[in-house]
Amino acid sequence: MFEQIGTVLAGAPAERERTPVRRQSRARGRCEGVFWRRTNRQDVRTIVLAARRYELAGRQPGARNGPLGGVAIELLELFANLVDFRTGRLEPSIDTLMLKLRRSRDAIVRALKTWGRRKNCSL
Repeated sequence: MFEQIGTVLAGAPAERERTPVRRQSRARGRCEGVFWRRTNRQDVRTIVLAARRYELAGRQPGARNGPLGGVAIELLELFANLVDFRTGRLEPSIDTLMLKLRRSRDAIVRALKTWGRRKNCSL
């Protein structure tokens, strides 16, 4: 009996590797409409100009930066150049942002946190 089981097991395909699935994840190709929306150059330009005005209006006399900071404005301008207008997708890595802006990881992360604190600021 054990010899028969051994022959059956020898012919069985090897178990494939399984990749972990994150909780509450969605299948690729079905969830992008939830996260991304189509945009155009005029809307993106309006957002960048509004952020610049907000930065200038909120700057205190004698201060180097306003409420957003110079790196956050640079980051927003880079996002405006990287966004795919047709689909609205924008997924650069922090390493890509570091290379394009020539800023440190810490500066990029702090600028992203600044945008996260502003509820009405989105691209």
